[in-house]
Amino acid sequence: MKETMQEGLTRSKHNLWDWLAEDDLYNMMQRMGASLVDCRRTQKKRLLVSVVFGALSGFLGYLLNLPIFIYAAPIVPLIVWQVLYRMTRTDFVWYQFRMEYLFGRFMQDVLPRLEMNASTLLKSCRELFEGMAPDDVLKEPLNQFLIGLRDEPESEAPFTHFVKETCASDEAYTFMHTLYDYQQSSNDPEILYQLSRQNQAMILDGQKEISRRKLRRLMLFPTITTLLIMIPELAICATPLTQLAHLLKL
Repeated sequence: MKETMQEGLTRSKHNLWDWLAEDDLYNMMQRMGASLVDCRRTQKKRLLVSVVFGALSGFLGYLLNLPIFIYAAPIVPLIVWQVLYRMTRTDFVWYQFRMEYLFGRFMQDVLPRLEMNASTLLKSCRELFEGMAPDDVLKEPLNQFLIGLRDEPESEAPFTHFVKETCASDEAYTFMHTLYDYQQSSNDPEILYQLSRQNQAMILDGQKEISRRKLRRLMLFPTITTLLIMIPELAICATPLTQLAHLLKL
């Protein structure tokens, strides 16, 4: 069976759930820790929920004599299918934002240790690791980073792997590449100053992103409230119009 690779997950062209998935769905779910089996299971639940909502719309239309619900029954599953996809995208955006925040915390913790103690990167990260709580999300990626620094001191692979396991943003890649240069250049203070500037820029960008997302939610609230009010009103208005249409036919 021929299969294609997409963003680290093996997707089969002959699998229905893989074929129905949007181009970036599996990639987002994988970044959030899901396996291929989890992705396909989610697709099955997604289809089931969509069909149930469509059947519920038709049943309510028949039970309450609301033809608009009956006519909407074939469309409702498509809408629910897209809504669930949008929800996954929203979850991924917030997951990515959270990981960027955690990576920013890593930068804020490791830079002062390098500046004040003039210690090596390995020693600074080890001190940071030992001070972390057992359930800290960054603890396992940082442990793998420490192992890479010890086993491959001349390689950039531990730095790129740490970014992939945490933030995976362009800014994070730039920061870790500069941190690699700092390690290889015998702790050059000029590179350390550059790292501090990158850290400040990422913090500022994070604050702007928080403000932008809060503003977007406030702007969407009146629109969502209006739609929720209009939907039952439209359903109520549809009933007398349908009855009038039947009378005119008679």
